[in-house]
Amino acid sequence: MYSTAVIAFLALSAFFVIVSFFGCCGAWKESKCMLGTYFVFILILFCLLIFGAVLAYKGDLKNQIEKPLYKSISLYIDDPDPETGAKELALQQAWNTVQKDLKCCGVSNSTDWKNATRAGWSPSSINKPEGCCMWKKGTDGDVLDISEDGTAVLNCRRTV
Repeated sequence: MYSTAVIAFLALSAFFVIVSFFGCCGAWKESKCMLGTYFVFILILFCLLIFGAVLAYKGDLKNQIEKPLYKSISLYIDDPDPETGAKELALQQAWNTVQKDLKCCGVSNSTDWKNATRAGWSPSSINKPEGCCMWKKGTDGDVLDISEDGTAVLNCRRTV
């Protein structure tokens, strides 16, 4: 019943012994041919490993990434108390940094921030974090840094 698995395991083990032989003897004898063969075997094993991982993964990668991001938006607080809200402050800083560096807003777009029910936007006319408004698309399509212009950032945070 398990004979196929045993044979496959023994064949794989023999392959690894041969690969190890080329690597060990090639290094000991300083043989370019043996080290080259060892390199090719290792490269083939690496490619097979990547190929197997891609075939084995059957999940929804987009959902796996987006779901926790949307959850963190719902936990976002705009003006956390530095004394008692260390986690909220870290979340706020993380979102602001990521959005500034990636020049994006939200997970899909700025309307994602409507789900920030705990945000407590300050002032109340604001509807997205500061990190969304550190850049602006210019008339020629270039991205302009407006992070130093407080009025432009505030106006951006108020727009829908």
